[in-house]
This record gives sequence, structure tokens and C-alpha cells, in this order.
Amino acid sequence: MSDEQQIKNAAAPEQANCAVGDGSALVAQLVKLAYREHYNCDEDTWYGCPLSSSGCSNDAIPHECNCGADAHNAEVNAIAMKLGLLPNGPDQGRRIDDSKQP
Repeated sequence: MSDEQQIKNAAAPEQANCAVGDGSALVAQLVKLAYREHYNCDEDTWYGCPLSSSGCSNDAIPHECNCGADAHNAEVNAIAMKLGLLPNGPDQGRRIDDSKQP
């Protein structure tokens, strides 16, 4: 089972048959909940983060995060690695449940 799948299972104790008192499952769930999505402004995509699902219609800004989600999620991943919930490797910047990369 992959590390990501183990974390997904830990984040859903009822599906992973974890005991209610299992602290590691609760910590994994907190880590998963701590992730932020990129800012999405459906009313006017000019103001959205270029990495959001609707993107940004301002072509003058680079195609990189400008809403702080990447920096925040990097901190969450650093904490998750210290807790042993994520491997320390090339995928360390990915969200636990993120299957698509820009």
C-alpha cells in the first residue's frame, strides 16, 4: 500500500478499521483538513489564483500561486513529514490527496 493510500486510510478511521483512540489517525485527518485550495473567484477570474480551478484571466502575471496556498501547504507537508505521515522525497510538495498536478 502506498504512503498516500495509508494516509487516506488514516484520515478516514471508520474505513481503515482504526480504533477511536488511535491518535495517528486523528493527526492524519487534521493534516488533511489543514490543506488550502487555491483562491478561486468565479465572479471575476481576473482576481483568482492562476493555479485555481478557474484560473486567472490576467495574462500579465506568471502561472504560479499568488494566494499563499502553496506556501501554506508546504508548511503542512513539512509538519506531516516530521510526524512521519509523508515520505521525505520528490513528492513532498504534493497534497496528500492531490492526483493532478498543474
